Amino acid sequence: VSTAGLRKPVRELYPSEALLRSFHGRGVPITIASDAHEPHLVGDGYGAALDLVRLVGYDTVSVFDGRQGRQEPLGP
Repeated sequence: VSTAGLRKPVRELYPSEALLRSFHGRGVPITIASDAHEPHLVGDGYGAALDLVRLVGYDTVSVFDGRQGRQEPLGP
C-alpha cells in the first residue's frame, strides 16, 4: 500500500479499497510505503494507510530483514 497517491492529483492511496479487499480475500500479504524521495516525506500518510488496511481486514504487514520476510502485527 503506497501513500504516494495522497500527494498526487489523484489524492488517494494505492491500491484502491476495492482492489485491496480483493487481495485480502485471496490471502495476499501487504507492505506499506510512503515512496518518499525527500526525507520529510518518509512516513507521510501512514495513518491513512493503516486505517485503510485495517478497514479491509488486515491485521499484519510484511517486513523484511536480510531478504527474509515475516508478518508483524499492525498493533493497536
